[in-house]
Amino acid sequence: MKLNSQQGFPYPVLRPESDDYSKDKFIADYEVAALNNQLEIAVTYTLTNSEMKDEIQNGNAVFVLIVSSPETFEQLTFTSQEDKNIYTIDSEKLRGRINLESYVMVKNNIQDFTSSTLNEEYSDFVINYESGDIFAQSLPRSVSISRDYFNSIRNVIKFSLNKNIEKGRFEITLGQDDVIVELSEFLHNLYQQAKNTSQGKNILLNALWYPVIIYVVDALKDPNEKYEYKWAEVIMAKIENIGINIEEESSYQIATSLLNIPLLRLADIWKTL
Repeated sequence: MKLNSQQGFPYPVLRPESDDYSKDKFIADYEVAALNNQLEIAVTYTLTNSEMKDEIQNGNAVFVLIVSSPETFEQLTFTSQEDKNIYTIDSEKLRGRINLESYVMVKNNIQDFTSSTLNEEYSDFVINYESGDIFAQSLPRSVSISRDYFNSIRNVIKFSLNKNIEKGRFEITLGQDDVIVELSEFLHNLYQQAKNTSQGKNILLNALWYPVIIYVVDALKDPNEKYEYKWAEVIMAKIENIGINIEEESSYQIATSLLNIPLLRLADIWKTL
């Protein structure tokens, strides 16, 4: 199945870019992680239509997740009546990029369905759903699952000493598999001390990691450049996997998300002062 806003159905479907239902929404949020030889997909559904939720609770409809891998031609389907689920898949079945599609599907025939948020154009229709019909459809997602993409960003950003750099400054090089951050002797000494304490790590996260990640994201956003290095693949995959459109979001907001809101870590420091 593929989301097609132009596809017509003989019954109303709650989906993006459709006015079959007013105000209501169906959203699927995904978190993907690699665990040993398995892929773990956590999905949380937000469904605001109360009548559809009643049908799910009554067993007449279910949440459906379809996971497909174009490289392996594998397609897996998972169903649940719960709005929060974690699915574990043998990583051998999937490779490269995978597609995630979520639906609310009718399980048992539903007669004379009505909803307070249905478009008034359906007011004079008797609405019947048959088993297998689509109740709701969310935006599809595509994520990268190459094992390298689940490595920490720290694995592709390396810090080194350069005694020729002025005190308090650093330089960033992007022309190889790792991002190289060269620190002045003064900064390198501070870095070596700070990285071994929890408070020091939190300071580094905001004072050093944050500007480095902003710089890297700015580089990836540049339409005139194409970086075919491991660091670029890893960071782009992480950006995509957390659902961020790099062209639409600002670099500092992307960096904030990639580092899991680093300013919050400063609260641990204030407690000790």
